[in-house]
Amino acid sequence: MDASCLDQTVKVGNQSAKLVIWDTAGQEKYHALNKVYYNGAKGALIVYDVTDKHSFERVKTWLIELRKYLDEDTPILIAGNKSDMVNKAVKPE
Repeated sequence: MDASCLDQTVKVGNQSAKLVIWDTAGQEKYHALNKVYYNGAKGALIVYDVTDKHSFERVKTWLIELRKYLDEDTPILIAGNKSDMVNKAVKPE
């Protein structure tokens, strides 16, 4: 799977915001380009798969990676994907 990108401007009230969302599926081959991905980011979202323990364990690595390139006060959100699945490998806590 290759990385995909969504580049969209959205309007919230009277303000516009540009969203650039990269989906690299956690692939290591895209780490060399991270500085380019994160340039100018005002926030980040890390999504892990609740049915895959390894995906959850990689969240720590992504946090460290993001902190290298983002300003200290940049918000980083973490979300579990596939929460509707029965075979969860990650506990909600």
